[in-house]
Amino acid sequence: MTLDYVSIISDETSRIVGAYELDRRAAVPWSDRWTVATVARHVAATHHVLAEVVRGRPDADFGLFGELQSPPKDSPEFVEWFRSGTASLLEQLSSVPLDDECWSWFEPGRRVGWWVRRMALEAVVHRSNFRSLRRGRRRDRRIPRRLRRRVARCTPGPGRTDAQL
Repeated sequence: MTLDYVSIISDETSRIVGAYELDRRAAVPWSDRWTVATVARHVAATHHVLAEVVRGRPDADFGLFGELQSPPKDSPEFVEWFRSGTASLLEQLSSVPLDDECWSWFEPGRRVGWWVRRMALEAVVHRSNFRSLRRGRRRDRRIPRRLRRRVARCTPGPGRTDAQL
């Protein structure tokens, strides 16, 4: 079975937007500071910047965050800005060869294909923040088992650092 990472990014991001529209001020259970709006802003900003990283490959990098113009997370324009960043990212990830060189802080991940998988994992992880608000921490059966395993392997735990992922 092959996972359609672009569809996963699209579907999970739609759920994040839905959670934002439902209750953007809801607290995220694992954080004493983050809300649904904070997570949504993080995901939206990453989508905008990563779309530009892929477009400007191989030299564009996360320094683009310094140039990012974003509306406040509580503004009426936020949802459209979020959706436009996701659409741009999905367009880039769908139209660029997966083996094209692309910047990454992770040496083995310097290909567009790595970013496609990474962003699918990010979307699932961040959307799961909202699922725990409604139903506790039960496993989400809508997420394919293979992707749940990858999330588990790619989530820092006791004694694990990002460099080990």
